Amino acid sequence: MTRYQSGARFERRVKRHYESLDYFVVRSAGSHSPVDLVAIKKDKAILFIQCKSNGRVTPKERDELISAANRAGAIPLIVWRTKMGHAIKVRDARDF
Repeated sequence: MTRYQSGARFERRVKRHYESLDYFVVRSAGSHSPVDLVAIKKDKAILFIQCKSNGRVTPKERDELISAANRAGAIPLIVWRTKMGHAIKVRDARDF
């Protein structure tokens, strides 16, 4: 499995997770934008999500995600999987 395939699989997993929480989720596959997923829920804040397999985000990636979220009035989130790969971790990008 390539890195792209692994990353795409993880993005789809995160997408399903937020859909299970009643969000409408759009995946920006292959866009190379700072936002992998946009999650929208009625009367809730919009989420801009960057998925990282290992939880590592460069300062540039973090800043681009925060900037995009600020322009849209969204919450910038970094989502990654634990070392065992079973659990999803979520953190506001502004706290990195």
